[in-house]
Amino acid sequence: MFIREVKMTSPTATILLSCPEQQGLVAKIANFIYSHSGNIIHADQHTDLATGIKSGKKT
Repeated sequence: MFIREVKMTSPTATILLSCPEQQGLVAKIANFIYSHSGNIIHADQHTDLATGIKSGKKT
């Protein structure tokens, strides 16, 4: 197991989203973060095919 401590020099946020699947959703979220001078340093996403619900975490 490798653990690395990262010291952030600017404010950070973790955003957890859950919403119905739709085309371009990740792009819209990334564009929103970018347009507010943000930067995504890590992203996870999962789509439940049975319900069509997309979950994701952006840091």
